[in-house]
Amino acid sequence: MFDSTPAPFGDVTRRFTHLGDDERDRHITRLLGEGCTGELAAHVEAPTLDGGACYRRLVSAALSGDPVALGWLATSHRPLLVTRGRVLLEHDATEWGAVCLEVLYRTLAKADLSDACWLRRRVARQLTHRVGKIVAQHLHRRRHERPVGTAWLHARHHAADGRGGHDHSDLGDDLHQALAEFDAVTRDALFAMANHEPLYHVANRHGISYAAVRQRVSRARKVLRPELATYRRQTC
Repeated sequence: MFDSTPAPFGDVTRRFTHLGDDERDRHITRLLGEGCTGELAAHVEAPTLDGGACYRRLVSAALSGDPVALGWLATSHRPLLVTRGRVLLEHDATEWGAVCLEVLYRTLAKADLSDACWLRRRVARQLTHRVGKIVAQHLHRRRHERPVGTAWLHARHHAADGRGGHDHSDLGDDLHQALAEFDAVTRDALFAMANHEPLYHVANRHGISYAAVRQRVSRARKVLRPELATYRRQTC
């Protein structure tokens, strides 16, 4: 089965979608057991016949570190995540993949496995809420990001050459001093954002979660905003 889901989320779904038919059937039987009879996939996608027991088994296996189980769940919930995160997906597919993977991990980890009957519905509700919130934050940031005008860039360049006296010549020093107060991960994340590099790569480089990187960036921006208030961007 062709699976074009963007990485890193697609790296997980392909653990299930790229299995051959026979191999997939073996994994389905291994994960769900003989007790889930009939169309096994239907018990996961729409767990009504067995009260959600098959879906619960799949979640338990995924939380235990089974890559195929997690791939199956990621594939199962992918349509919801695509629909709720479409704005982010169209703007930055890699960040969408990182966000949705982080949200899926977190939601499954906090799922109440004792509630078998409504487990999938509750997981879907949490995924909808969390991805929707992240997309809203993404749109908020985009609305407040103002591009630097070309004329203003030329004025800054001339000021750096000593041909203009209206610009802040000490911005570089103050910015360097402010960044020196942060840890290496935070500095790396801030530079990555400035260079339009997905924060997922920063998380991978430092071996921490995507959510942790986002939190560090958020805290850093709160610190930098008042310290560099006198250098507020101008538009031309």
